[in-house]
Amino acid sequence: MISYNSRSNCASARQYYFDLLDKGVEEDVPESVIRHVDSCRRCKADIGRLGALLAGTGNAAQSQKDLVISELLSLHFAWIGKSVTCRTVKPFLPSLADPMLQISIPTPVTVHLDNCRACSEELSTFRNLGFTHTQLCRLGQFIAEKPADGCSQAQAAIPAVAGMVFGGTDAEVLEHLCTCPDCRELLYQYRESARSELTPGHAAQKELSCKEVSEADIFEHCFPYGIDPAGDRDIEFRESVALHLRSCPTCLAKIQQLHAAVYSIAERPDSGVATRFTFRGQTGHGAGRQSGRMYADWPVDVQVFEQEDPVDTRVTEAAPEAVSPEPKQKVSVVNLQRYLKPAIAAAAVILIGFAFFFGTPAAKAIDLNQIYRAIGIAGNIHVSIFDPGGTEPKTEEWASSSLGIYMSKVGQELTLWDFRAGPKKVKSSRNVAPEAVPFTEAGAAAARRRINSPLGIVPFDNMSEVPPDAIWNRVADDTLQSDTQDSEVYDLTWTERGSRGQAKLKKWRVFVDPGSNLPRKAQFYKKSPTDTEPILENELVVEYLNDLEVEAAVKEASL
Repeated sequence: MISYNSRSNCASARQYYFDLLDKGVEEDVPESVIRHVDSCRRCKADIGRLGALLAGTGNAAQSQKDLVISELLSLHFAWIGKSVTCRTVKPFLPSLADPMLQISIPTPVTVHLDNCRACSEELSTFRNLGFTHTQLCRLGQFIAEKPADGCSQAQAAIPAVAGMVFGGTDAEVLEHLCTCPDCRELLYQYRESARSELTPGHAAQKELSCKEVSEADIFEHCFPYGIDPAGDRDIEFRESVALHLRSCPTCLAKIQQLHAAVYSIAERPDSGVATRFTFRGQTGHGAGRQSGRMYADWPVDVQVFEQEDPVDTRVTEAAPEAVSPEPKQKVSVVNLQRYLKPAIAAAAVILIGFAFFFGTPAAKAIDLNQIYRAIGIAGNIHVSIFDPGGTEPKTEEWASSSLGIYMSKVGQELTLWDFRAGPKKVKSSRNVAPEAVPFTEAGAAAARRRINSPLGIVPFDNMSEVPPDAIWNRVADDTLQSDTQDSEVYDLTWTERGSRGQAKLKKWRVFVDPGSNLPRKAQFYKKSPTDTEPILENELVVEYLNDLEVEAAVKEASL
């Protein structure tokens, strides 16, 4: 049996495991730790397992993508133990929206998103705007950059830039027009004046049609940050698009809408929610609300501070250059990076934590925020909703963020919203041929929200709405799993109070693909005080489609 003192010594020694493997810094290890490890079979075994893991990954060839993700994770983990606010997170939003750079482990940045509705919604906005990897990188750099001097020179270039003629200016002026709030507002007003002079029926240049102008094209002409006219290899193509944009009120309106969307995110003040991420066992900071259940399967602690809670604003205002290398912080990203290859450094701090803090393998149950993130990046979703015991869906929904399509079927009535060339609403039924129907701006906005929403697959639209007392458990039932092609089954349970204060137990059971973290099926239950067992309300079956399959569904619906 291991004594209490021995366990305490083991916990202290874990902070130096990486140093003991790294002969270059072994002298930093206290003599008392070295003596303990020399006589402790448990610590020797742990260090041996860690060394084997590192040896297995240290010689692996690192792809460019791995290196980029490594750098990104390093920036995330630089905020360990620091107060993270919206201002901290905003520069990370574009990279988190990039399908090439998905992060599936909790970090100081992602846990803020899990607890801040405003930041979570802005991440969804970036994900659904259709930007390229390069454009998202430029957006992240823009948000992190402060405006420089040079308003007079930049303002002189506004007429040309508003007319999408970049050749007569330089990269510094274009960057200033994007980063300076005053100058970009003048640019917006100049474009708006030009747009208002074009009547709705104005004939645009015919070199391109609106359908041929992509969201990426709109981005380039709305947001010239990062473009260097002196070395612009796409200048001829850019000019052919600009010919259409200058004369098209519809596309100019899209440019203005994008301008408003991007800069409203950049200029939004902090929501009042701050989070602090530490590894379990580190000294706590403050008395914020704990968000422990959400991360119960990870060796981390997360504190959530509302506006009235005391937050150390001194570390919130400016990003730290590195995690403190003080002895008590030895198991930090800086320490890991000194030993590990860059691409696994930050991720290993979590994975190794499983083996060392809990004595369990790195393979783990799926947590709730991973499911939310997986749904958030699924581009095309089809949901069928069934009544209990029903064999035919009572409603169906299709949503495609890449195509700008939302379609619903209720009974025999089909409704299609197509946003590819401006909002268009088409309805049909068994007895009525498809026809375009009038719509309101509020109706179009609601349809857009459905495209960007999880379509009712999850019980709450955002992680921040999940009640703090909700319980997340894996269901160990082989019969359930066999019915859903080796899915893993989980229950989320919480208490909901009605208008009269009556408590009602709610349960969401989800069948998850362990490879993608995407739900395949979901069931919603309720249980009132008079019920002996939870009652199934409805069941959802979820499919994830590609663009061609969405187009085929629209065609099959004759819309």
